[in-house]
Amino acid sequence: MKKLLTLAIAVLSAAHFSYAQKWTVDDVVNQESLSDAIFSDDNNLVAWVKRRPAPDKDSFVSDIYLTRLNSKDKDGNFKTVQLTRGDDSESNPVFSADGEIIYFLSSKAKGKNLWAMSLLGGEAS
Repeated sequence: MKKLLTLAIAVLSAAHFSYAQKWTVDDVVNQESLSDAIFSDDNNLVAWVKRRPAPDKDSFVSDIYLTRLNSKDKDGNFKTVQLTRGDDSESNPVFSADGEIIYFLSSKAKGKNLWAMSLLGGEAS
């Protein structure tokens, strides 16, 4: 339960919400969502997937984000970085045993679904 509460706080503090007086059909259909949240073994990191609309493709794409629960920015929000971006979808992040690599599934290349990315920086391979 504590992990779930921590995740909710991390996500809410990382997001910037603007409240409209009235929701339209497009607002509901094009809603962003969070899924596949996973904590590192030391509970200092949360990897999660953000699903967002891709109107040019008439579909949705998913990107992986990393939130550091042991580090806050000047506004007091947990530091969050987007690890993947583009027109491909990534999902199912998993931390390596040593916590230095994140593995995930991607639609980036046919035939290669499992990718790895160092949390120290660099490109996925």
